[in-house]
Amino acid sequence: MFFKVGEQMVPGAEVYFMHDFDTWMPLCFYVFYIRLEGKNILINTGFPKETERIEKFWLDWDKRSTFKRGLLIDDIMNILKLRYEDIDYVFITPLVIYSTGNVEKFYKSRIFIYRDGWIDFLAPSKKRGMFSALPYDLVFTKESLCKLLTDMRDNIVLVNDGDKISESIYVEFGGVHHRSSMIIYFKINNKTVAFTDSIFTRRNLELRIPIGILESVDEAYDVFEKLKKADIVIPLFDCGITGDAMYGEIKI
Repeated sequence: MFFKVGEQMVPGAEVYFMHDFDTWMPLCFYVFYIRLEGKNILINTGFPKETERIEKFWLDWDKRSTFKRGLLIDDIMNILKLRYEDIDYVFITPLVIYSTGNVEKFYKSRIFIYRDGWIDFLAPSKKRGMFSALPYDLVFTKESLCKLLTDMRDNIVLVNDGDKISESIYVEFGGVHHRSSMIIYFKINNKTVAFTDSIFTRRNLELRIPIGILESVDEAYDVFEKLKKADIVIPLFDCGITGDAMYGEIKI
């Protein structure tokens, strides 16, 4: 299932490298739920309750970069009829506040984070500028970060390229967007389904256009090749996934 947690207007060239310079378009943020192998699985945990900090960051950059709030994580859990402790796995990609905003609530879950991204957050490279040195409160809320570094330290599972989580789940390095960006593959109904933020929309993949706000063009073309093995690719920011719906099922 998909759950829309927000929508932001961005310049076209942020989505499509060296394209759409005079266009603004929406990107959507989601939480995804999958039931597989008897496990309750989430991809990302949505925005925190308070979004003033990230909204100010976007609007200070450009006043046209407006944001609309979607579902809260409590809404999502109520729709699923699940408790936070019922979630077995939480995959976070990338490490940014729109993905991590409620991770501390999943105190019983295994939290999967790409190892290089976690290292990059804790020991940022000055050579890479803003991508590596986002203020911590644009990556985690203070509550989330304190919990992850203390009470939930043992919940964290740092994954590497090619790591197999189970018979039906494995991950690969995505990159392109952030060091923490990964591709998560699920075997569902005899199909390989890939979720990733290394592309923003299906058009990125179909026309082999890298995302615009990227760290590496080479990684973008590597991702295009990796995604050839998937029967279904779900870009994590493509508003076309839902249309006007706030939540629903993706037929596989």
